[in-house]
Amino acid sequence: STEDYIISMQSDTVYFSASNDIETSNVGDELKVDGQTEIFEEEIGDQLKIDSRNEQTTIAVGDELEIDAQEQEFERSMDRIEVGGTGDAYAEVHVLDFANEALGGGVGPVVGEVIPPLYNFPPFYQDFSVFENENIEYVIIDTGTVYITFQNNTEIPLSSTHPNQNDQMHFEFWTNGTAASHPDSIFMFTHYIDHVIEPGAIEYISIPFDGQTVYMDNYMVCYLTTDGSSGPVNVDEDDTFGVTFSVGNMSVSEANAIIENASVNHEDAISISDESIQVISATIDSCIGNIYIDSNLPVNIDTLIIEFSELFNPPPDNTPFKIKIEEPIISGSNLNIPIDLAGCVIQSLGTDPLDSLDFSLYASSDPPPTYVLVTQEDQILTNIEFGRMKFETIHGIIDQESNNDGEIELDDDIIELQSAQIKEGNINIELTGIDLETPSRVEILFDEIETPAGEPLLLVIDNNFNNFQFDFADHWIEFVPPLQTLHYHTTVILDQEIEISNTDIVTADITLSNLIFEEITGKFGSFTIEDEDATVIDSTGEFSLHFAKIDSCDVLIQIKEEDYSLPFGADIEIVFEEIFDSNGDTLIINLRCPSDTLISFANHTIGNDQAATLAIDSLHYSYTVITDSTNNYVTVYYEDEVKATIGIGDMIFDEVKGIINEKRFDVDDIDEAIDIGNIPDSLNGVMNFQNAELHLDVYNGTGFDCWLYINLVGKNDAGDSAVIVIDNNTGVLVPNATSTLCVSAGVSELLNLIPTEIVARNPYAIVGDGITVGNITKEDSIAGSYTLETPFTFIINDHTVTMDTLQHIEIDDETQDKIQNNLNNVKVKLNTENKFPFGFTARLYFASDSSKVWTEPELIIDSLIIEPAVIDTTNGVSGDPTPGVLFIELNNAEGDLNVFTNPDVYVGTEFDIIGTNGNIVTCMGSDNLNLIGILSVKVHIDESLWEE
Repeated sequence: STEDYIISMQSDTVYFSASNDIETSNVGDELKVDGQTEIFEEEIGDQLKIDSRNEQTTIAVGDELEIDAQEQEFERSMDRIEVGGTGDAYAEVHVLDFANEALGGGVGPVVGEVIPPLYNFPPFYQDFSVFENENIEYVIIDTGTVYITFQNNTEIPLSSTHPNQNDQMHFEFWTNGTAASHPDSIFMFTHYIDHVIEPGAIEYISIPFDGQTVYMDNYMVCYLTTDGSSGPVNVDEDDTFGVTFSVGNMSVSEANAIIENASVNHEDAISISDESIQVISATIDSCIGNIYIDSNLPVNIDTLIIEFSELFNPPPDNTPFKIKIEEPIISGSNLNIPIDLAGCVIQSLGTDPLDSLDFSLYASSDPPPTYVLVTQEDQILTNIEFGRMKFETIHGIIDQESNNDGEIELDDDIIELQSAQIKEGNINIELTGIDLETPSRVEILFDEIETPAGEPLLLVIDNNFNNFQFDFADHWIEFVPPLQTLHYHTTVILDQEIEISNTDIVTADITLSNLIFEEITGKFGSFTIEDEDATVIDSTGEFSLHFAKIDSCDVLIQIKEEDYSLPFGADIEIVFEEIFDSNGDTLIINLRCPSDTLISFANHTIGNDQAATLAIDSLHYSYTVITDSTNNYVTVYYEDEVKATIGIGDMIFDEVKGIINEKRFDVDDIDEAIDIGNIPDSLNGVMNFQNAELHLDVYNGTGFDCWLYINLVGKNDAGDSAVIVIDNNTGVLVPNATSTLCVSAGVSELLNLIPTEIVARNPYAIVGDGITVGNITKEDSIAGSYTLETPFTFIINDHTVTMDTLQHIEIDDETQDKIQNNLNNVKVKLNTENKFPFGFTARLYFASDSSKVWTEPELIIDSLIIEPAVIDTTNGVSGDPTPGVLFIELNNAEGDLNVFTNPDVYVGTEFDIIGTNGNIVTCMGSDNLNLIGILSVKVHIDESLWEE
């Protein structure tokens, strides 16, 4: 062996090996949590709040379903005294006689004659009637018109343009008689035509009858004139002109008549118009009314019926609402008829809203025995009154508002508000009860909440009725302490077509979220500020702790004066949930604000159960600030804060139990210079190692499986290099035991370099599989050694091996003399048996001067040839030994035997190794060279020395 390698024999095999130690530092250096600084910066604003409130307010919108009292008064004359038009009356006048008269009294048709002027032709008569009611003697016409249509169907122009009206065509109107009774009739008026009616022309005439007294029988007298024709005309017996007349638009102011079955018919309506309610259909909850009848007719009323077309009796009757009086109403008397409309139904006959209820009035009487005088003042006066009409249900267009007041208590055990600016806060309003759609609107006015402009807050909801939200940010609350109540006023404004009943309500579910304030002026009780945080135990994910003993860790807790801006004092309690003291209690620290405290976690544990199976991945800590209460009003701002700085130094562990996931521990670098080349005569170029292995014997002092990661690099002076990779494929180091790992890949290549240096930079060990629970302490380490080992299995090349050292032989004087005087001849016979897998030739160099052994030897013994053993090619080992015979006669050797006559003789040995011709061979421990020799010496014997 040398300092760098060992050649040894194991189980009859010769081995070459080189080894070195590997070791990690104590793993405790890596069992730590890096220091962290956490800042708890809890604004007081989180405590300047009042918890959410919920309030329901009910608005009875049905209470407003009513229409104010209505009244309708009308007067109506009897239908039997009204005079209508008579229709059209038509007359044809033959003009042949008129034409012959103009021609001088001719007879028969006129052919091609010029008609001369004629102004005095006898008149013709036409009866007509203004009315046909035989019960009427006469009437005085208030208004009326007679319509006359004159169509000239002749070739003769009629009438004249002469200023003398007697020359103009004209009509006379007579009454109280017929044409047969003329002139006993009464003349009414004359109408002149002051222009010519040309042949074929039509003349339209209207004559007012206003103020005329007219009887049933009437007649008209027509006076024909002509200025003559402008040329010859023809007139035959059938030529005529036609007159059509009618009377229309006639009313009377007075009549003298016999009234028979007289009746009054009237259609009218009573308004239910209301600005806030337009009814399509409705059920009346209550309505008391009255119908007043005042009759000044000249006859008694036997039957009176008033019937409404859109007003119906209560179900299941559902007939039109009718009032019928069959008792006589004496002429000149009056009557009050009370009505109750409760339960009645209003129903529009179409889809449009009603603004009035239509009704008809019918009054009838028996006829008087004689004519009576009837005037325009003879009427029935009717007054219909509806009291306030309140509805049970309604379908219509509603435009009204309903109101209700409410309040929300903001009493709080901690804060008594005087004024406050709201930073955060929402109001959520759910409206239920009826279907609300645009353009309906709900308004909520708050007395104590002001907008940023300083006005009372008015919320207007005209959509999102099911989920209205409003943000109170930047609004103010103003109270006069000790008042702590928000007063609000809710108004429901309906402006839509809707179906509603008098029991319908709108429920406003008002939810006031937590109100957080930007600024508060008030009195404060003691309140609690809480916050929590956590420090990740291992941000790399390498640890999953179940339990750990802390070796050292300093913690600094600071609450500086400048970081505490509250106008009152406070105590703070800090709880470290996973840290336990030596008594097994959760670590709790109590401080007064402000403060500056340094504590140590040494001798504390993470977790308090060494048998725990649940992972602790974070250190949770929380703090609680309990403030002092105030007696006076103070102002607190949202930005006021309690700021705590917790600085946790590096946390070093004595022991860790849990799961480790591929935690890396560094191994000391390997940087070793070796000298394998000092094998005699050097192995470089002589042997090529085969089947070399790297053996690792490593003790894993942790409680987890471990894997080594080493790249072992061999280098030689020629700059060649080779790498042996040791990784997780090499094998696992089991916990708390020594494991032997074996690597073969790349080892022969490294040894065959004949390396002068072996290096491994940044080697490391990986501990833990992320699954298995184990235990590790601060003192645990991973240590061991590696060995480069190979049996002498290699390819041997032909080469010469020169021994590095010379053998020194000292020869005393007596021996020198004996050799010089007596030695004549030396002869050696050697029988050899070589079991080595290689052969060799030996040479011996002798010199009396050590410096001349190799350069100027005095004696050389050569040709000591030994053949290799027979090689078993299957496994590369030698078989039977090879015998041989060597004869050496020293006196025949090159040189002089007198070298031995010197006091000092130096011997150098050189071998010529006979290679294995490329075959891989193995040197076994039993391989040997067996020499059996016979030495024969011829000497000259001095007789004087015989006895010796």
